[in-house]
Order: sequence, then structure tokens, then C-alpha cells
Amino acid sequence: MSNSTKETKENLIGRGLEHIFGRYMRSQEHVQKLRKNLISYPEILVDHYKAIDNDASLNEVFSTAKTHDIDLYSIPFWKKKICSLTDDVSKTPEEYSQDIWWGNSDYIISAASMIRDFDWQNLFKELSNHQNHQNYLRAAYTKVATNFSKTSPSKFKVHVDENLFFLSGKKPSYVVRGLMYQLYVKSGFLTKKTARKIRSDGSEDSSVSGVKALTENIDLYTNQDELLLQFTDSKYESVICHLADHLPEHLIPSIMGTEFWYAKRKIENRLEAIEARKIEEKNGQLPVAD
Repeated sequence: MSNSTKETKENLIGRGLEHIFGRYMRSQEHVQKLRKNLISYPEILVDHYKAIDNDASLNEVFSTAKTHDIDLYSIPFWKKKICSLTDDVSKTPEEYSQDIWWGNSDYIISAASMIRDFDWQNLFKELSNHQNHQNYLRAAYTKVATNFSKTSPSKFKVHVDENLFFLSGKKPSYVVRGLMYQLYVKSGFLTKKTARKIRSDGSEDSSVSGVKALTENIDLYTNQDELLLQFTDSKYESVICHLADHLPEHLIPSIMGTEFWYAKRKIENRLEAIEARKIEEKNGQLPVAD
């Protein structure tokens, strides 16, 4: 085979791979089959990986693997690529953080999630530099923050304590605070003091995020009543409305003095429902509630 023929063949294979893993080809059934086979049996990619070694194509590789339940980490070819990539990200997260935050490199988050001992802290800090003062949450930041809170809960607690609850200077934007409150509460770290700080947050959305996380994860705490009561004098109607729907029955009187009209209606409806249930229990129409 002449050099020109070989070069033409290589170029055609490369262009074909670029086409197969193109973003706008994912909906075509025959392309999905080709992708599945190429990912599962990557022999052809060994000499032509350069054709798909870019953010757009690798995003398609990882999303296709997820769609077809292909365990990339169990395939030696991909395991080597994943380990090499995540090593680079761990060493120089600042080089990757911008594209990850923008959502251009979601495959990196997927790859890191396959590494059991991947340290999310440094990547989280780099993404925070892009996210902290934005009033909208990037999905990538939420994923990385969530992984950080789950894999290194004690380090995550220190971060939130130092950068939110006990920071005297400018705090991150309200969307970041709301997410941090959610993850902090879900991790079981809420105390009476930090509950009061969430209650007093300058953003209604952030405060609601915290109280919702508490009611959704209340079983993590032994001092449930004490924590819930930290929010009952909130200045935000949506917080009181949420409590009206979710407070234990014996704590409802703690919000009955509210001035919020909609919250009052919710409390009335809740009390009427409780009374109706008690009548039905008394009449034997319902089993007695615990």
C-alpha cells in the first residue's frame, strides 16, 4: 500500500469516527449501534483515538456508555484513558475548570466519578472561583459540589463553615449559598446555631433551600424540634408556608401568629385536615395515627 493510499485510509477512518461521535448524530439508531460496538470493543480506536480526543466527542462517548450501561472502567482501553485524564485533572484542576463549569467537559466529571478515591476538593475550589458570584447555578458545579460533600464530608463541612456561616466578608451568591445549605443539612451537620444563620440569610430562596433540606432529611437529627423551631419566626413567607405543610402537628402552634395571609390559609387547611382525620379515627374509619 502506497503512503498516499495509507494516508487516505487513515484520514477516512478519522473522519468517520468524528462523524459517528458527532453531537448531532446521537438520535440515529444505526449510529447508536456503531457507537456501542466501538466503545465496547475499542480496538479500532487504539490507533485512531486522536479523532475523538476532544470535548465534544468524549462527551458523546461517556453519554452513550451511560445510555447502554457500558462500564467503561472495566474495559482496559478506557480505564487507562480515564486514569490518565483524572490524574491530570487532580494535578492541574485550574486547566480544566473553566470548560467543566461551562458544561463543555461533562465527561471529566463522569470519569472522575469512576475513580473511588478521586479527591473532589481541588476541582470544587477551582469551579467555585467561576461560580461563587454568579446568580445561576451551573449543573457541573452542582455535580462536583455534591460529590465533594459525599466523598469528603468533614472537608466539605470545614469549607461551608469557613466560607459561609462564619465568614465576616462577602459571601458567595444566593444560589451557591442555597446549594451549600442543602448539602450541609443532608450531610447531617446542622446545629441550632447554623440553623439560625440559614433562617437569617438575606435571600428568601437560600433560606427556603435550607429549611426544605431539613424537613426532607429530618431523620438524620435527634434534636428535630429544636432545629425546626429555629425557622418558625422567619421573615420569609415561603419558609413559613413550607413549615405549615411539614411541621409535626405539635409544632404548628409555633407559626400560628404569622402575618402572612397565604401561610395562614395553609395553617387553617392543615388544622382542618388534622381535625377531620381525628374524627375519622374516632369513628373507626381510619387506623389511629402514631
